[in-house]
Amino acid sequence: MWPKSDTFGLDLYTLYSIICVNFFVALHILFQIIRIVLVFTNLEAVTETMFMCSAESMALFKMYTFIKNIKVVKELMRSLNAETFRPKNSTQRKLVQSNLEFWKVVNDTFIPSVGLTIVVWEIFPILSGKTRSYSLPFPAWYPFNVKSSPAYELTYLHQLISHIFIATGGCNVDMLVIALMMYVGVQCEILCDDLKNLDPRDFTGSLKSCIRHHKEILKYLFQFVRMSVSYYTVNNHSLYELMERFNWQEIIAMNIQILRIVGLWPIDSYQLDFYTLYSSISANLFVTAVLFQTINVIFVYSNLEALTETVLICVAELLALFKIYTFIKNIKMLKRLMVVLDSDIFQPKSRDQRVLVRPAMVLWKMIYNILLGAVTAAVSLWLVFPILNGSTRRYALPFPAWYPYDIRKSPYYELTYLHQSVGTSLVALGDYNIDMLISAMMMYVGAQCDILCDNLRHLGGDSSDFASLLTHCVKHHTKILKFAEECNDFFNFILLGQFFTSSVCMAMGLFRLALVTPSSFEFYTLSFSILSVIMQIFTYCWFGEEVESKSSKIAYATFESEWIAQPSHVKKNMLIFVESAQHPVKLSTFKLFYLSLDTYVRILRSAVSYYTILRQLSGIK
Repeated sequence: MWPKSDTFGLDLYTLYSIICVNFFVALHILFQIIRIVLVFTNLEAVTETMFMCSAESMALFKMYTFIKNIKVVKELMRSLNAETFRPKNSTQRKLVQSNLEFWKVVNDTFIPSVGLTIVVWEIFPILSGKTRSYSLPFPAWYPFNVKSSPAYELTYLHQLISHIFIATGGCNVDMLVIALMMYVGVQCEILCDDLKNLDPRDFTGSLKSCIRHHKEILKYLFQFVRMSVSYYTVNNHSLYELMERFNWQEIIAMNIQILRIVGLWPIDSYQLDFYTLYSSISANLFVTAVLFQTINVIFVYSNLEALTETVLICVAELLALFKIYTFIKNIKMLKRLMVVLDSDIFQPKSRDQRVLVRPAMVLWKMIYNILLGAVTAAVSLWLVFPILNGSTRRYALPFPAWYPYDIRKSPYYELTYLHQSVGTSLVALGDYNIDMLISAMMMYVGAQCDILCDNLRHLGGDSSDFASLLTHCVKHHTKILKFAEECNDFFNFILLGQFFTSSVCMAMGLFRLALVTPSSFEFYTLSFSILSVIMQIFTYCWFGEEVESKSSKIAYATFESEWIAQPSHVKKNMLIFVESAQHPVKLSTFKLFYLSLDTYVRILRSAVSYYTILRQLSGIK
């Protein structure tokens, strides 16, 4: 977790780090999570596994965040060696020394106690004699029989190493964060000492030096806050917001990063380079995966149950391919919209406006995380279902598909399984992140309407100031309308396909749900899949409704300004603007469907109607 350079590069240390974090830590936690799913009806067994799994997941999150922000950490460490932060006399050195000694005591107490706890956990099966029954330190599911040698010994070793990495990484990240906070406090004490002992012969110069020191402390603190907590959960009165240009894309950074991993986010556009080659390989993986599943429909069309099982997945994946194709086709338009979003006219003008737009961003982030969890759970359950129910012995695949070769031979079966897993994962990640990026664009339109309304409410002053500010608001409104129109042009085809297929997917999902055994793995897999589709449509319709609602307030916000005292020619211009602003911004799909909660309800009703028809055709009571 601590590379020699500022970031992880293409070297052996990075490979070592990937093995430590993924093969040991993440894989161990994954096996424990799977066990929770398997024993969810047994409260005692669930709590036994959940106790450690939750703590380990938190440690993994800390490690991921630390690795993600390693460059910031390295910059913070270098900043501490700056001349401004050095103690200037023996009194200040004593202040620093006392804080360092206290941190050292806490560190020397905390680390051994955690180490002792881990040792006891690890050797408990040995001391209690449970190794004879092949008991492991931490209950977990494994895709092989651990009650045989050497599988048991290797699994025991894997858990041992995993917990050493988890405990060492999690605890040392905690202590390093505490040390950085301690450094901030020490610098404040040094600054207070400097202020108490300002040189009377050069009072102004000494005071200026203290002001510079204070600014450096604040800058250091803001870098630390951005590393240690999510930027959008920082206190509303954060001074950082007043010093930095508002970065609209920061909230969607993870969204863009995943699109880049899938192969859908080139630096500017697709060119003859390695990233385009990588994108082509990625596209071939998921296109061929969907193609072979689609061909399988021809062979099962006479069996309604098998047909719905295949069509349910195929329709969703074909829609995802259509979205990805449209996204790639319009990538230049999207990049241009991102540039427009960072223009000066779209920047919040005050701390209050930053606070005003934050709730929409927090809501988007919350929906993003919920949908990410639902999509990840659905795809993971689909992919591991054949392993968990033992159907891999019959060479069953996660998704029924036709292949031009015999998959019931090794290694064809394993390679085909891997192909479906990778292809489906790429399709799901691409589809989900395209949906959320479109929702983010709608969220930005609503946020701009909030900023415009705030600017209009604070119109005041003499006639020249009022007229100038009103002109700026008119230009802002024009830019918002143009931005919303271009966003609508970007996702017209995507939403058209989404709305036409969502009802079919939900109906077939409900039909399959009625055929499977309740509380079975397939039941939960289908449930998460249906939830993902419902959340997809809800996200579009909710943010579309928000845009319409917020844009309808623009005209009313104008009359909350100090317009009464303005001369008649200014009032006339204001009324012209109000007349044009009375028409709210309505996002739609080629004017066929408006993005609103009313449309969302109609889609759900049509899905239930299609489900009823399928039940009648199949004769299910």
